[in-house]
Amino acid sequence: NWQDLSTVMQVYTATASLTLINSSAWVNITGLSQTVVLTNTSYVIIKTRGSLEYQGAAGSVTGTITSLAQDGVSLQEQGHDIANDGSVPVAQVDKSWSITHTMTLAPGTYTFTVRARYYFGMGTLNFYAGGATPTGGTGNGSLVVRVIPQ
Repeated sequence: NWQDLSTVMQVYTATASLTLINSSAWVNITGLSQTVVLTNTSYVIIKTRGSLEYQGAAGSVTGTITSLAQDGVSLQEQGHDIANDGSVPVAQVDKSWSITHTMTLAPGTYTFTVRARYYFGMGTLNFYAGGATPTGGTGNGSLVVRVIPQ
């Protein structure tokens, strides 16, 4: 019994608000959390993307990790070293994250969260994630969860 995919697939979306990441422990990016309830075993496709902005002075660097987590456990992580090497006189350096993850899950309730932290640096370590950047960048953050029952 075939059905059009659009009649059975569920899509959940969330949008980030600007979040200061000021810790080497995980900080949830505001707005990027989504809970789904599965009544059948399902294929789940998760996509998150967004911006990171570093405001360290010339000669400073921060190492960042952005994580897609399920119920508090990282599914996939992406690291970026963001440096202001001083070769161009700028006060902000922007990068972006993009993570796609697929899995099959049994019936149950699952919460997906995007979070970030710093892990090393020289000078200022704090950075911003998601939302419009403090200097007016528009590369916000998003989380999309697609559920396709088997």
